[in-house]
Amino acid sequence: MIKKYPYKEAAGMLKIIAHPVRLNIITLLDRKRMSVNEICAAAGAKQSITSQHLNAMADKGILRREREENRVYYSIKKKEVFNILKCIKGCCNKRK
Repeated sequence: MIKKYPYKEAAGMLKIIAHPVRLNIITLLDRKRMSVNEICAAAGAKQSITSQHLNAMADKGILRREREENRVYYSIKKKEVFNILKCIKGCCNKRK
């Protein structure tokens, strides 16, 4: 029996990361786990907007949340997301 490719899941993954702020956050988290405030400062985005993006990606299992005292730290849970970014960057570079 041939397994069907999970197109719906793949489209959902692409949809959840398909935003410039989210792509920036993923790139930032490649280096280390970061708190919301650290991500805001590095991304140059407001905390409310950054938190919305972080929660959306964490809810879909792309990011991991870790609470320590009064701070929440985020890190990449699905490392495969970097393969997607590498392909996207390759496509963008070829268009230039």
